[in-house]
Amino acid sequence: MVIVEKTESPYFKGEFANERTVTEVIYITEPTEVEKEFEGEKSMKVSGTIEYEGMKKGDPNIFELNNTSKNTIIGILGPDTSKWMGVRLPIVSSIGGNKKWQILIDGARLKKSVENKDHAKKQDVIM
Repeated sequence: MVIVEKTESPYFKGEFANERTVTEVIYITEPTEVEKEFEGEKSMKVSGTIEYEGMKKGDPNIFELNNTSKNTIIGILGPDTSKWMGVRLPIVSSIGGNKKWQILIDGARLKKSVENKDHAKKQDVIM
């Protein structure tokens, strides 16, 4: 008989986010595009190292964006991924139409957060 141990993945997944009630992540390294292959099909994914509230040593810390979330962030923060670092990215985890867990960036909350920060900066200049 052979005994094998479960291997923990470094990838931050929707089911994990849901179980731990993670609602925001922060990229601590600049996200980069990496080539991925799934079921024989190649695609580019944006990936980087993250932190989140309640994170413990050994918890998943690599977050790959799906295209919907990537486009949401680009629409609000722009395409320069260096500007994504340190920004609290609100997330929603759910089971998608394909019956698999997914993580989406909550665009409405991100936009509101960015607008509030811009407003605060403008107030500082006025005073």
